Amino acid sequence: MIILGKQETLSDEMMNFTADRKTMIFWGLSCLFFIAYGMNQIMDLLLFLIFIVVVFFIKEEYFIYISAGLLIFSDAVLLPEILNFSGVSLSRIFLIAFFLRLAVKMLKREFSVKITWGRLSLLLIIFAYTTISFARSRNMDTLIGFLYMIVLIYIYDFIFRKKPEMLSRFIVAFSLFCISSCIYSFLHMNEMQQVVSSYGGMEFERFSGTFEPNFMCLYYNFSIVGLLFLKFKYPIIKYGMLGLFYALMIMTMSITGVIANIAVILLYLVFTKARFLKLTPFKIAAVTVSGLLVAGIAVILFKDNVYQFYERIYIVVKQTSVGHLNTATSGREGITKYYMSVFSNLNVTDRLFGNYVNWKRMFDSFKAAHNTYVDAIYMIGLIGSFFYAVTVGIMFANSLISYVKDKREVNLMVCSQKLIVLISGLTLSFFNSRLFYLFILF
Repeated sequence: MIILGKQETLSDEMMNFTADRKTMIFWGLSCLFFIAYGMNQIMDLLLFLIFIVVVFFIKEEYFIYISAGLLIFSDAVLLPEILNFSGVSLSRIFLIAFFLRLAVKMLKREFSVKITWGRLSLLLIIFAYTTISFARSRNMDTLIGFLYMIVLIYIYDFIFRKKPEMLSRFIVAFSLFCISSCIYSFLHMNEMQQVVSSYGGMEFERFSGTFEPNFMCLYYNFSIVGLLFLKFKYPIIKYGMLGLFYALMIMTMSITGVIANIAVILLYLVFTKARFLKLTPFKIAAVTVSGLLVAGIAVILFKDNVYQFYERIYIVVKQTSVGHLNTATSGREGITKYYMSVFSNLNVTDRLFGNYVNWKRMFDSFKAAHNTYVDAIYMIGLIGSFFYAVTVGIMFANSLISYVKDKREVNLMVCSQKLIVLISGLTLSFFNSRLFYLFILF
């Protein structure tokens, strides 16, 4: 049953982290599963069979935690090679399991989800564009993206309406999976990505984890924002994890990630100034010690990378100050200009309504746009982009206005997460991924 109604009222009690022993054991086993996957074919086959059993029969709360892990490990956990399904992610199996579980719930008349009129309207608009895109180009990525959006609507409803205490657990689980991705990358010897910079050919290494460094930094920022607002029984755990994620963020050398993080911290300080000034000496000491400890370890173990990151920031600032934006943005300004020049020569229909084929052609013959908003214009056209912009703007403003009205920090956290994605979208291409739908829905 679909229930139409207003947005759920968010409570700050959702930010109090509590978890029972069974839940924490499940998180630990899930982290071990993702870390161990890919070691050898026999183990992968065994883990794959365990995954099948788990996603089809495990209780709903744990099923949702698995979705958090797959957000980070989707490109790393593929079907075993012995099955001859090269490149197919376990997230596809998860998607099949979700809809089969959903069908069973419907048959038993146990299914119910609440959705606002705004989200329903947006869902219908996206469905229309997805149908058109698939009909014109047989674009499976867009179709799968739409299916994932349905999954996210259900997860949103489950967390915010049926089991609100799960919000803090979901954030902690997501953070633990991020840390697990670092362990995974070290064990699988793919932790560093060698990059030759456009700044005079300077070479440096960036921490990549299970995704490209800029995307990993985006995930670290998600964790940082969530942990920043959570309340723990033992604050030292919170500040220790925050220190670790800041060290990892520096290791990715993502300038966009740092800018997005600074923007969120400024937003946090502006709206929680009174609370920030009332920090107890113990909390200030905990933050300081945790930060210095993690930073010290990072400098000792990766001193060359820390120095390279400093060099990179210096060069970006210098190039920006003299107006060389294309150099400062690693060529992104030039890429955007080229994409837009080609777009201006498309026919009127494609410019107004978009065409996935045009974007795919540009991606294959040139390179990625490195800009979510450019991708959106290509894929759904000017009209579709206008609807997206209005919807996203309204939802972002609503989160901020809700906080100003009732001072509930959970609203400020949601707003901060959206700000992270908005800024990251300027240099990353994720319009056609779950990240974009996650941003719209939450």
